[in-house]
Amino acid sequence: MNLLMRHLSGERRCAQRYEIKTPLRYRLRKSSTEYTAESENMSESGVFFLFGIDLKVGAIVDLVVEMPIALRGTPLQWLYTGHVVRVEHNNSLNRIGIQFDCYEILPSDEFPANLIPNFCIPRAVN
Repeated sequence: MNLLMRHLSGERRCAQRYEIKTPLRYRLRKSSTEYTAESENMSESGVFFLFGIDLKVGAIVDLVVEMPIALRGTPLQWLYTGHVVRVEHNNSLNRIGIQFDCYEILPSDEFPANLIPNFCIPRAVN
């Protein structure tokens, strides 16, 4: 389906979604309070998860995701900065859609900062 057809049909996703359930930590950009959740699905451009608080569309968030892909046996943690693009209200949990704006790999004992190039890649914000 081309982009025009997706737009006309109400489908706005530009990337394939994968059912990846992995723990994540996030916080609002100007807050020190950190929350935990589990992803429902992810793509190269965003993540969808359930959470009990109400986030507003447009809110900027920082997320740390432990990717299930390991390098030399060590799972890598990725830091994403993104913004809320979708909120579905349910009884006790809200379904939150975040579009990634940029991301980078976090250093660890196995991969110190000097071995990880800083490649925060800005993404176009729609």
